[in-house]
Amino acid sequence: MQDKENNQPGKSEFAVIILAGGRSSRMNYPKPWLKYNDSENFTEAIIDKYNNAGIEEKVLVINADFCSSVYINQINRIKDKVNFAYILEPEARKIIFTGDGSETYQTS
Repeated sequence: MQDKENNQPGKSEFAVIILAGGRSSRMNYPKPWLKYNDSENFTEAIIDKYNNAGIEEKVLVINADFCSSVYINQINRIKDKVNFAYILEPEARKIIFTGDGSETYQTS
């Protein structure tokens, strides 16, 4: 979608859900935080692509284990760019949607 007046990408009427909840047991490191290039991990690169396309509403569905204090730097780099939904118990299909961090919703 283009803003015809400024020839810039306009606001999108679409939203996107980024699925990044896999455990990546073979890699022994969470896939969302794998390095994409010298400055970004894969999650950051994906979020930036959607931002550049004008998509404002983004939800990152991520395993709660990937949000521990060990990965705080990765979380801090994207927390203002995306809303989060944390997978708590995959087998029980429980997630928590935090939106912008101010509200929490649990589904079962």
